[in-house]
Amino acid sequence: MYSLSALSTKVHDIGLEDVMPRRLLFLGGLEGADVKLTLIDKTTKYLEYFALSHCWGGFETLRAARDNLESLKSGIKHEDLPKTFIEAKYEARRMVLVYGNAVCTPMAMDSLNSNGGLFDISPSEENILTSRAWVMQERMISPRALIFSKEGARWECRTHDSTSISPSLVLRPSPPPGQPSTHPK
Repeated sequence: MYSLSALSTKVHDIGLEDVMPRRLLFLGGLEGADVKLTLIDKTTKYLEYFALSHCWGGFETLRAARDNLESLKSGIKHEDLPKTFIEAKYEARRMVLVYGNAVCTPMAMDSLNSNGGLFDISPSEENILTSRAWVMQERMISPRALIFSKEGARWECRTHDSTSISPSLVLRPSPPPGQPSTHPK
């Protein structure tokens, strides 16, 4: 298993940082027929996107094919989307709003559960939250995070870091041109 920074380096090493899916669904508002299929080609400028992981199941779902591409590009009715797509659309937008608009997101990295608190450290595990994928997303979306772990407290914002051991704000170095950032912010 790779860490995020190792995976980012691996993707860059094999030249995949600009690879895009061939098709994306453009999600307009939360309701209505404003979902549209967008075809991606070599001239498309890189876009940020969410990827949905789900089980297709044993039934025919909404599927892009040669005979319906133009129809899907002009718009997909909200009620024609599978339930998982509708809920993912809502949750993705909600997550960006909740964590992106937070002044700061405190993170109890080593607490076993909600009763562990920010400062109680599990004797058996450390950085328990780093094993949860959604926590990485929350950390990336949050403009500022105050992280509590056995190493102490750590402050992260979009441009600076600080720790309880070295409390001065340190400007995070930018990656060299053309290199992806390996930091979650």
